Amino acid sequence: MDCNRCEYLNITEDEQREMGNKKGHYCKKYNKPVYHWGSDYCLHPVKECDREDELICILDDKGSVLSYYRK
Repeated sequence: MDCNRCEYLNITEDEQREMGNKKGHYCKKYNKPVYHWGSDYCLHPVKECDREDELICILDDKGSVLSYYRK
């Protein structure tokens, strides 16, 4: 799953890059930090997330998003 499209994310990766913001990502629903999968664009959901199986992020070998799909 990629949290970039989640309504509870404080700031998406694109917004962070556009603003040059180094502020970390966090889930507003659970008030917990949200982390990248290594250096990937996608953001991994918090353990408590009830949407974990909703949206899957497909990346190329450089970490760029190719597509999204639902399980």
